[in-house]
Amino acid sequence: MTQRDLLTDLPEGDFLRIHRSYIVRRDKITAFTPHSVEVGGKELPVVEQYRQLFIAALATIPLSGNHFNQKQMMSPTSFLRLTAIAAFLTAFSTLGVHFIEFQAETFEERLLLGRNPAYIAHKWMIICHCLLVIVSMFGAATVAARHNRGLAALSALFFSVFGVAEMTRMFAVLAWLNPLKEKYLAATEEPARQILRLQLENFGQASTVLFLLFILAFSLGNLFMGLAIPKSNKTDRWVAWGFLFWSALTFLAFGNEFWEIAALNPLIEANNKFFQPAFRAVIGWWLGGCGEGVLPYPRKARCVRTAATQFGA
Repeated sequence: MTQRDLLTDLPEGDFLRIHRSYIVRRDKITAFTPHSVEVGGKELPVVEQYRQLFIAALATIPLSGNHFNQKQMMSPTSFLRLTAIAAFLTAFSTLGVHFIEFQAETFEERLLLGRNPAYIAHKWMIICHCLLVIVSMFGAATVAARHNRGLAALSALFFSVFGVAEMTRMFAVLAWLNPLKEKYLAATEEPARQILRLQLENFGQASTVLFLLFILAFSLGNLFMGLAIPKSNKTDRWVAWGFLFWSALTFLAFGNEFWEIAALNPLIEANNKFFQPAFRAVIGWWLGGCGEGVLPYPRKARCVRTAATQFGA
């Protein structure tokens, strides 16, 4: 007997077909998204062929008992909506971070940057950008955690390290480097100026260490995110591969801090100025879509082929 024959023999309206291998009893559904359904503690896929009929049928599920309201489950959660907005904002802030540059070739020109209001505003923009990146990536980690909590947690951890490292670098410029520049400019005795100049030059070395930590953490965050996101549908696959590609580019940038291969600089610059903002916008769109039907359980589950009568037990 085929599943089509079995479905015609079952009580009309009580069972739904979600896959060529699965028929589920409607009143046993405990949670669902447009792409999966939970029945008897197991997560089963909902294929595109049956998705529209499945969603339409679930609109009539009663709101009592353990069933989920379709409107509640199929609307973006406030958290993922927030992270999606944050991701879209990072697409624009990335442009500001990488396209706005301040030329200062000599030591004296670098000293005067601290008095430039646009330069100060740019540092604050980078700090806000880092906060938005952390928020957006925690949203991505929330989605990825439905499939692999461990890798998603590692990704969120490294994105947090990235944000803290870069914000520490910017706060050091605002709260320590710029006042030190003012002390140097105000100093009249040469020995004092020499000591202050040495401190200013040493800051560059400390800033480089934080910058390397920032790139490495960002690369690892992208890597683990790409590995954590499930490949269950075409959109997720493209986003996952996007994170992995981004990881490869940032690892390349990290390595080039040591290799200093000039031929790689155009590729790294293209990543910063063009790929990054474009992919951040894609992440925002993806997070907004993933907010549809967020489930309070991990997406990763062993789908066992079980007879329709077993699901109705």
